[in-house]
Amino acid sequence: MNVVKLVVAWLVVGVVLNVLDFLVHGLALGSYYAQLTIMREDTPYLLFVLLNFVFALVFVLVYDRLYATAECRVGRGAAFGFWAGLLLNFPMNIGLHLMVKGVPYGMTWIWTIYGIIAMTIAGAIAGAIYAKKQTAAKPSVVV
Repeated sequence: MNVVKLVVAWLVVGVVLNVLDFLVHGLALGSYYAQLTIMREDTPYLLFVLLNFVFALVFVLVYDRLYATAECRVGRGAAFGFWAGLLLNFPMNIGLHLMVKGVPYGMTWIWTIYGIIAMTIAGAIAGAIYAKKQTAAKPSVVV
């Protein structure tokens, strides 16, 4: 485990996820959420920020354990993020519609697609941070 890369990836992924959530949930969907009667209005925004950092830590820890030993690169990280996003978001968000009265079906698909995209971006970031630096090949001297 490379602790420095893990901490850097955790912090960068956490910041990026918070920015994405602000843009999508705060700006793009905020007025829509305000119309829904099922949304809690008493949850402090800081809690969501902290949860994103907790999620980012777990995400990067899993990446570190499963992928850091393989050839690390952006594409491989993005693939990890895509599959993790699909695994986490598809069943969970559709299940929310099935279990919680008032959760709009269309919104669950927006959450699912956004979640997969956000996790793909998070994986690409982890892959970029964990990528092995390419050393320039030294020219061989023929004598």
